[in-house]
Amino acid sequence: MPEVPASDGESTTETIEGGYFEEEYHISASETAAFLHSLAEQIEAGDAVTISGDEWELPFAFEEPIELEVEYEGEDDPELEIEIELDGRVADEAPEIADAEST
Repeated sequence: MPEVPASDGESTTETIEGGYFEEEYHISASETAAFLHSLAEQIEAGDAVTISGDEWELPFAFEEPIELEVEYEGEDDPELEIEIELDGRVADEAPEIADAEST
């Protein structure tokens, strides 16, 4: 499971299953690469990922297609943004109900 850099303190892990959650990290290139490699392996292996931090974990079941956005701004302060958006997997689809007139 991809993990963000750990802190030195002990903590209890909370599983994020609903609501809104956001964290931002400033990490090294090698830590970023390790995170992305681990995430890529999970995406390639199936239809669910789990990401975790010191005090949280976020399991997420997704479906294809995956949205990949690349944004580049090259003026005074150049910036490259890469965004991966996974849409949540919807539970089993409801069965089709035959219209009473067609039976």
